[in-house]
Amino acid sequence: MLLLFLLLCLISIGITIDIRYPDLAYLDDSKNITAIPDYNTQQSFLDHQINLQQDEQGYGDQTITPWFNLHRFSNLICWGFVVDIGIIAARYGKIMRYRMDFHGALMTLLFIPSLFAEIGMIFTQPPYEEEQQIDTPHDIIGYTFIGLMTLQVLTGICIRMGIETIVIINSLKLRSMIHVYGGHFIYLLAKAQIGLGIYIMYEQNKGWIIAFWVIYFFIFFWRFLLEILYLNGKLYEYMCLQDRSIRLDASEQLKTFNIQDKDINTDDLLKTEYQGKLWVVFNNSIVDLTGLTHPGGNFIWIACQGREVSRFLYGAYGLEESSIQPYQHSKYAFKWIELNTIGYIHEIPFYWLQNQIISQSSITEYDSKWTLKSSNRLTDAVSQFIFTNDKFQVRTLLNFHSFGRYFIVRSIESRDTPPRPYTMILCSATSNIKFRQDLEKYVQDCLGSNPDPQQLEFVEQTNEFSLIIKKYQTPNGFSQYIHGHLNEEYVIKGPYGTSFGIPEDANIVIICGGTGLFPFLDLLDYFYRMTVNQLLIEKVSQQAADKANVNKYKFRTSLKLTLLLAIQGPEDLIMGDIILNMQKHQEQLRSPFFTMHVKSNKPIPGLQTVKDRFEQEFFAKVLNPISQYNRFLICGPPIMNRNVPNALRQMGVNKGFIHLV
Repeated sequence: MLLLFLLLCLISIGITIDIRYPDLAYLDDSKNITAIPDYNTQQSFLDHQINLQQDEQGYGDQTITPWFNLHRFSNLICWGFVVDIGIIAARYGKIMRYRMDFHGALMTLLFIPSLFAEIGMIFTQPPYEEEQQIDTPHDIIGYTFIGLMTLQVLTGICIRMGIETIVIINSLKLRSMIHVYGGHFIYLLAKAQIGLGIYIMYEQNKGWIIAFWVIYFFIFFWRFLLEILYLNGKLYEYMCLQDRSIRLDASEQLKTFNIQDKDINTDDLLKTEYQGKLWVVFNNSIVDLTGLTHPGGNFIWIACQGREVSRFLYGAYGLEESSIQPYQHSKYAFKWIELNTIGYIHEIPFYWLQNQIISQSSITEYDSKWTLKSSNRLTDAVSQFIFTNDKFQVRTLLNFHSFGRYFIVRSIESRDTPPRPYTMILCSATSNIKFRQDLEKYVQDCLGSNPDPQQLEFVEQTNEFSLIIKKYQTPNGFSQYIHGHLNEEYVIKGPYGTSFGIPEDANIVIICGGTGLFPFLDLLDYFYRMTVNQLLIEKVSQQAADKANVNKYKFRTSLKLTLLLAIQGPEDLIMGDIILNMQKHQEQLRSPFFTMHVKSNKPIPGLQTVKDRFEQEFFAKVLNPISQYNRFLICGPPIMNRNVPNALRQMGVNKGFIHLV
């Protein structure tokens, strides 16, 4: 835009100084060329027709029609000056809740007088003779402008209707881009047209032309300055602060919800507190979308209502309900999120400093730097990354309210690599892996009547932090970057988001594919420990079970879990010891509370796999009756995230029971 503004100024000034129109001619009735009478000025075709009519009727200047005056003054005022207000509102006013309405209404009001003026001039001037042509730049640009502007207004109305609808329109973004760039072209065309018109009208009065260009220069100077401030983010930040100071009273405090269970937050607290509002969760912020318009269509708001949306904003995933590709949102989108925050989800205790728990919000950007110490390849594409931080330690203790939460990881060295959210997987910590190994040995000793089983110990704090990340072939993607950059520093913030929100007596179904298993590993580890606890109670004693429960968990024994997992083969069964050992122990329980069905293209030792696709027919067979389940957690590739919820809804599952993770 900056280059276009400068180019327009140079072109228009050059036209004013150098352009010279050849004398126009017209044909009389005998088809002989006759020179236009000398009016001591260079005229456009329309001006010449007006003068001809004036001479024939003897009225002189008194015969200039109101349509011509409307044409002159409406175009000068509307497209010379007022149009910039509409452009500024659309481009810079992104925090305005009704900016699109304002822009559309103003541009339509500017277009109407121009259209009527052109129509009036066409029908009130003498008809063109057989071989006369409209061949001046002013005429050609004028009629081109009116045609394009008509198309632009109609296109804008269609786009606005598409944005307002809740029907998915995958081509809406493309249409909007065409409308935006078409608007830029028409804007420049209008400016050039005004410059030509001023030159034609006031060529003999240089003072008017100089005054006009002084005003034009003033307009372009402020547009240029606003563009610089906009690109630097200063203008947006200032507008955000001004808007927030107006909308949020200084005495008003944003509410913090201290209950960690998502089911309680969304179903009881949040829905009650924000009844009638359209809201989402981003990181730990509750964001109000009420009255706002998404440029990609308001169906996006409906699809995201009540959900955690960081994955979409960071460009990690596209919306499941459409074919829209993942999109890394700009810094202005995150500022907009901050501006419209109306509450917070309380943080969970995770960080330790000198044996005291500290909150994530108290940790500075500098202290959030973690060094990537090592990586362990789990498959050809998946690796476990171990980060260290000498300033504080993190908890490795499984917490029922931490399941499903995530961290934001960003490279310090590469600013061009976008940050990404990654699921918290505490069970992958070195201390947890060792504890499961010791726990298995303890169970075997107890079941084997060993009078002196190994004493169990658990390390609750460590300065190591583990993430499991799959390498995707995304250009300039974070997963590609981190797989090739060890011993670098990364900023890690979190944990964010809400937990799975599992009720006390939930009958859970997890449907996942590939790396979609990762968000559920901690929950599966919890069920594994609950399985061991129940097994020791039934087969050995309560005392043996209490010794195994070193973390003093209060297990929710009324929970039931069914796992439906789709993978390529045994190499994709990450942290497979959890599932395999749990399945083995469940077979010894009087009342098993865990079952699973694994779809694999290759056989997996110790598991009976299936070949069925995860579709409605398969669900009807393994989840019968489906009405007994009250929580469905889904995570997998886009096609699974799109098709599975549709199949469940067709089977009569309550929409509120279905959660995309």
